Amino acid sequence: MNYSISSPPYKVQRCDQVLLLKGKKLNLTDYCIKSDAFMTLSIYMANVFEDENANKLLESVPLDQITYYPNELSGTLSCTKFTGKTRSFGFCFDTAEILDQVIEAYEFFRVCREGTPTPNILKLLLEACDMSKIDFSEKGPLGKDGLKYKKMVEDYKAKNDLNKTPPELKYNPDKINKYYNTKKAPGT
Repeated sequence: MNYSISSPPYKVQRCDQVLLLKGKKLNLTDYCIKSDAFMTLSIYMANVFEDENANKLLESVPLDQITYYPNELSGTLSCTKFTGKTRSFGFCFDTAEILDQVIEAYEFFRVCREGTPTPNILKLLLEACDMSKIDFSEKGPLGKDGLKYKKMVEDYKAKNDLNKTPPELKYNPDKINKYYNTKKAPGT
């Protein structure tokens, strides 16, 4: 059983695996400043080290505290940042393909921790968004996952009648402030 993935392709298959990645630590205030570094990514943490020595930890962000979804940073070709509630770090990989694999691994680990989106989230998205305007193809904003999300939306729509008014929103005169139904102002 291989618990550590240390060379491309960085394809995670189980929740107990760890990615071991060589690259460069990115200065988030000046993208021109990069230094050789080593990164690990697991279901629990994103860590960056000065080198492959565990005693030289530079930054660490728990994955359950990530507040910024990792994606390619504007102005870079293969860099991303891992941002938690209190700390963050930028990291550049050798190629954009490796960055894509790391983002896929992050999503895999997120699903290991949290599970797939709940129908309540899908319902809110469906009510708030005009889904006909979203491009679910590979060229759209969701990339390779577009078809997966499109199927989730269609399955949810098929199981739930979104045009039905929930009972808590139907007109009920007993739940309305009595002063709204009179011609007198309150206190008269």
